[in-house]
Amino acid sequence: MLKIGNASLKGLLFHGYIAILFLLAQPLLTTARINRSEQESLSLPSSRSLQSAPSQSVSQRDELPRSLQEKLHQWLGREIGQELLEDFVLPSQPILDSPGFDLYLLELWLQGRPLPALALLDNQLKRAEDDPVRLNQAGSFLFSCGEYELAKDFFLAVYKRWPDQPSILNNLAATFVALGSREEAADLYRHCLELAPYHPEANLALYYLSTGQGSGRSDQDWLGRALQGAFREKVARLIGTSSCPLPLCFEQETSLALPPLPASFEQYISLLSIYQEALFELSQREEALRRELSGRRQPPETDSISGEAEKIKKSWQLNSAQSYPRLLEAEGRLDWLEREVEKPAELSLEQIITGSVQALDSVHKAYLRQEKKALEATPDSRADELKKARDYYCFEYKKEATRWYLKYRERLLAYFLQAEQELKTFLPGFYFWLRYLPESQQPARRLEIELRLIKIYSRLWEKALLLQTRLGQPAFPDCLPPLEPSPEDRVKPVLPLQSPVDDLQLAFTSEVFSFVLSPGQLAFSDSLAMTNFPEKAAIPSATIYLYPPATTANGQGIYLAVDEQGRLNDLGKIDLRAAGHEPLSRSFRIVFNLGYPQQSSP
Repeated sequence: MLKIGNASLKGLLFHGYIAILFLLAQPLLTTARINRSEQESLSLPSSRSLQSAPSQSVSQRDELPRSLQEKLHQWLGREIGQELLEDFVLPSQPILDSPGFDLYLLELWLQGRPLPALALLDNQLKRAEDDPVRLNQAGSFLFSCGEYELAKDFFLAVYKRWPDQPSILNNLAATFVALGSREEAADLYRHCLELAPYHPEANLALYYLSTGQGSGRSDQDWLGRALQGAFREKVARLIGTSSCPLPLCFEQETSLALPPLPASFEQYISLLSIYQEALFELSQREEALRRELSGRRQPPETDSISGEAEKIKKSWQLNSAQSYPRLLEAEGRLDWLEREVEKPAELSLEQIITGSVQALDSVHKAYLRQEKKALEATPDSRADELKKARDYYCFEYKKEATRWYLKYRERLLAYFLQAEQELKTFLPGFYFWLRYLPESQQPARRLEIELRLIKIYSRLWEKALLLQTRLGQPAFPDCLPPLEPSPEDRVKPVLPLQSPVDDLQLAFTSEVFSFVLSPGQLAFSDSLAMTNFPEKAAIPSATIYLYPPATTANGQGIYLAVDEQGRLNDLGKIDLRAAGHEPLSRSFRIVFNLGYPQQSSP
């Protein structure tokens, strides 16, 4: 019989104890590896590593969308039933094949009906599995249903195909917030703003994240940039009433042609015809506006695009509680400017004009005294004395007139600069907020203000001519040689009276679907019999980028800002600083930018 010593027995027992511990710990280690692997697959690196992340192979790229489409299909089957899902596809074929398919998705978003939209996208993803726009749309609608984990899978798939798209980074960040991963979300939002500094949703989200971290001090610049990217009613309330910047597409340079005031008095005198023609043209425009306003006192039932939109079943008008106070605030500044320019002349200008008239009158009186002495001279020297008197008069006239004109010009240029700044500040703000009024009130309100603006602008031209009319001509025409206005002084009176989004007109019509967009509203109509799907969660707030087909005459992208109730808060042209890259397509395309989830559920 084999004998085992005490040392051997102890070693055997020790190794057996280690083996038992290993067997007991193996399930825990396996679980830890799975959890770590799952965490690594669901989390994203920092913004630097996001930019340098290697792309997947072609086979991997092909596998991911297919598995996501299957996940979406199975989820829809559980939510609405497989039979209902299959019955929905066949009658929806005209919409699925339409170039206005994305417009139909937009309507479903505004109506708060994510399930029909996801059923349509389920079919579209079978056709184009790797379309990043479709994947983003599906993730956005899933997000609206509260399916944050599945939505995150879709946004991760889009990110691998579209890593430099701010909208995708924003949506992925919003999903991380909803899942409780605030630090990861903040990194994604910051990376989004590196690519698009004025992205409205990312800026607002960072403001909310900064206030929620207990820092005691939030970055107000984020709010300002959020407003410039796309106006939001809730952002305006956060930023207060003292400052409310306009969206980027309204913050454009206004070309305002001020009356010319040359540096030379002789050149100024030559502008008489320029001033007269300008005042005549402005009086004609003023009279035309007056007649149009008179005809608008009783507005017709249908007006431009509104008549067309009224025929369509569903429409969304711009909505803001701030429109009336903002318009009154802007018109208050216009009242002040109107009072200023309606005076015969500003006090210092009147003093200059009075001083110049008195100075030239003294020059003329001095000439009369010299002329009297010349006439009393001997006949041989009389002609020379008269010529000397006249030459001296012309010299003194030009010297005094130039001295007083330069004073007048200096004061008038400062006056013009102030008026120009007021007008340039007023114009974009007025046209921006005007769109929020009821459409029946807009035409008359616009004409009333434009008539006042033309009057103010005309008074500026009158002030430029005022010194010339008060001085009159010199006693001798040859004192001032005839001059033609220089090319730079041949200025036409130009006061742009139009909104930066006046040309914002889009329309689409097919056999089953119609869409109309104007600067202040959008409207839809369809004849498709929609299946009754179960109701899901409310639509979150979002900024939606709408891109018309690349073949259209006006390929300008458009943004729409909507709140949680589907109300349209803003509508305007996309600025690339806020949007990033735009997708080009033969059909309409929409890209969702999800708002910060106020009620997140980790």
